[in-house]
Amino acid sequence: MKVRSEAKKETNYRHTWWGKAVVTSLTAWIFASTVAVILVILHTIDFRPIKHLEQFGIDRSMRLYSDTASISMPYKYVFVDVDKEACKQFLDDNTDWDPECRTSKPVPTSLIIDFVRVAKKSQAALVIIDVSSPDKNEPLDREALARELAVGSDHSDTWIIAPVYARPSDSLNGLTIDGDTRFDIVPSHTRGRLRLASAATYADHGVIRAYPTASCFVTAEGQRWIPTIPYLAALLIKNPLVEQHYYDSVETSKAVATNALQSCSKLEISSDSLVNEISFDLPLFDPLDTNQIPAIIHFFYSLPSLGALADVHERESVSWNHIYNYEYYEASKLISHDCLHQHIDGSSTSPGCFITNEEYYKGKIIVLGSSRAQAMDQMQTPIGSMSGSELILNATRALLEFKPLRQSPPLTMLIEKLKGIGIAMGPMFIAWCLIFLSGPIVRQIRWSLLIRCRKSGLKILRQCHWQVFYWLRSLFVVFVFILGIYVAYILEVVYLLDQLKQGIATDLLLPAFALGLQGFAVAAKLASAAFYNMAEAFFGFLLNRVKSFFH
Repeated sequence: MKVRSEAKKETNYRHTWWGKAVVTSLTAWIFASTVAVILVILHTIDFRPIKHLEQFGIDRSMRLYSDTASISMPYKYVFVDVDKEACKQFLDDNTDWDPECRTSKPVPTSLIIDFVRVAKKSQAALVIIDVSSPDKNEPLDREALARELAVGSDHSDTWIIAPVYARPSDSLNGLTIDGDTRFDIVPSHTRGRLRLASAATYADHGVIRAYPTASCFVTAEGQRWIPTIPYLAALLIKNPLVEQHYYDSVETSKAVATNALQSCSKLEISSDSLVNEISFDLPLFDPLDTNQIPAIIHFFYSLPSLGALADVHERESVSWNHIYNYEYYEASKLISHDCLHQHIDGSSTSPGCFITNEEYYKGKIIVLGSSRAQAMDQMQTPIGSMSGSELILNATRALLEFKPLRQSPPLTMLIEKLKGIGIAMGPMFIAWCLIFLSGPIVRQIRWSLLIRCRKSGLKILRQCHWQVFYWLRSLFVVFVFILGIYVAYILEVVYLLDQLKQGIATDLLLPAFALGLQGFAVAAKLASAAFYNMAEAFFGFLLNRVKSFFH
């Protein structure tokens, strides 16, 4: 008798609302954990479809962060987008052959010079000029840029970075550019606080997920490594003394001749080139060592893609969403028509110039570029198509504020996934408690109403079965389940973003999806029973109507 009593007591626990909630939650955790284990195993054996799904979850999280983040950061970023109106404002009508700014160089040289002048007066921390270098047949532009960009730099705290004259190379590693120092703005790549760097990128299967710290610079004299623009920008902000190592003209000229027979363009990219250690320190490289590829850094995208925004008004709203760390301006709206700017000849002038404004520029990292289609500078990234200027801003911010992304070892990856599942279990357990608790509450309310109605003198109340409560409970089950899944998803994304900012690239959305899939099966079972009764009652009602009609 005692054994039977204990067995009955144990069975009763299984039929309580909290017992059902605990069992359902444990079942979901076991199912999701099993899926996580399978995912890690498939990822370890390099099963491509799973790797693509994992990468999709990481990319989706970065896009969510870039679209909504408004957290105050130590550095502030500005993208000045040269639109058609600004381009036309700075054209020399007497000599320019493209008065409508339709070419692939939509940023006139006089505009660059005038903007840098204002940025230096407004005490900007760094100005990155993301435009094509002057062509071989544009010596006047080169002379004007060299003269004006470096002027007064000894008395200014503003660093200026411009691209070297280079063309893409057909090298195997994709890190090589063909240059010619005769056509650089500054042949030695340095003058005052002006530095020239490489604008080359590195794409993996057409998508830019990593940024090289250096490019193999091939000239007629030889080869060497030169810093890329985002890497140099982060270096100038963090540790400006180190950059002298890359711009020692005497040592570089000797090294080019010595290393002429070596070829950095033929090096193959290996896993050793990718930075996997979690560190905020920028990796340094030897510009003269052409036998080893400098670090390539997988970085965290944190600023939005303007290419995904439909119009100018949506783009302007970016400065509101990212009010603390990122601002977007169309260049034409920063220009005043009450002043004059100089032409590149240094003597003639035309109406229109940029206005000094410390509120817009002081202490900020500024990229002057163009997102127009004419610039032919669109890149495919994990968060969508974006211009080269936006890519430079994202890479610069990642090198300054975030750790490099790395793939965790299998055991660490599994632990992170289990942590994510555990976080999602909290709101789901609460949801299951509410769902199963609603069952006895609804039954108690319905039973009380049935007893009272049986004693009523009204015939319609005595015949009422109050099935509507079961239907309402079904709607409640669906609502609470969806709410629980939504809260669990939000917690998963928050945790994943925190992991990504720490450099841990582990997808947590697939295990959370498995958790929701199992929960959906249970919720559908609970809700479908009431909907089945509803359909059965409706069919019975129609059948009775048909029978009464024929009788």
